[in-house]
Amino acid sequence: MEPISFVFADRATVPGFLGLDVQSEVIGRILEVKPDRILLVCDETVDLLHGQYFAPLLNGGAASAGAGDNFHGENLPPVNKYVLPSGDAAKSWDHLSKLMEWGFDCGATKKSMVVAFGGGALMNVAGLWASIFYRGTKLIYVPTTLLAMHDVTTSLKTSICSQGRKNNIGSYYAPIAILIDVAFCRTLPRPELFSGLGELAKNAALLGGKHAEGFRTALSSDRINAEHGGSGDEFAMDDTMLMQLLALGIDAKMSVLATDAYEKTSGMIFEYGHTVSHAIEK
Repeated sequence: MEPISFVFADRATVPGFLGLDVQSEVIGRILEVKPDRILLVCDETVDLLHGQYFAPLLNGGAASAGAGDNFHGENLPPVNKYVLPSGDAAKSWDHLSKLMEWGFDCGATKKSMVVAFGGGALMNVAGLWASIFYRGTKLIYVPTTLLAMHDVTTSLKTSICSQGRKNNIGSYYAPIAILIDVAFCRTLPRPELFSGLGELAKNAALLGGKHAEGFRTALSSDRINAEHGGSGDEFAMDDTMLMQLLALGIDAKMSVLATDAYEKTSGMIFEYGHTVSHAIEK
């Protein structure tokens, strides 16, 4: 996996890793933390499509770390899994409270670790829970959508929605690692793919330069037609282009948040369109 450093000004520097078909290394890097228990939180869609991704942990099998260390069944920490509804339905007081009760019922301690495995909404609520569980529990993000990979991981924000409002309860909290396996994008439906591309389009308009050029290149009619026998009716993103776009998207956010970790000044540029769009959603 390619190392990426997520620098949130003077608040946090989070090690990140980006790769393709890197299940073994993702599991290995999680185990390198050596938690006494892993609290795996995912949503219904991810559980349906990728429920076997962490099977080596859940089934007590063996996993190999990226550094070459071997982890055998007898050395694996216990793993508990909690499945939330997909999308914003997960971001409620009720589900946050249930996560809290579940964590205590599992026997989690201050040495346990939360692994948030899913899209942006799942990461929002799981991140908020981790930020207040035992006044801060170790957290790792494993995003599964294009938007989550380059836009949600690149923010310290966590949140739920309450009283008909969007993201009005939350915290700022840094994970200890961000592990991105681009292979998850292969199962994304078209709307989810375009959701991630939409944020990249906004970056291109806001920042210009390499962000605009990279976006134009990725979505040029010449490239799309060439890859589909001259038919522009079929839209798809190959793995290589997704890797390039993700690196570009992460760079866009981190170039600004490197000096404005809490997105209060220069980071507000990324809020363009959010007020109206959230109102329309509601």
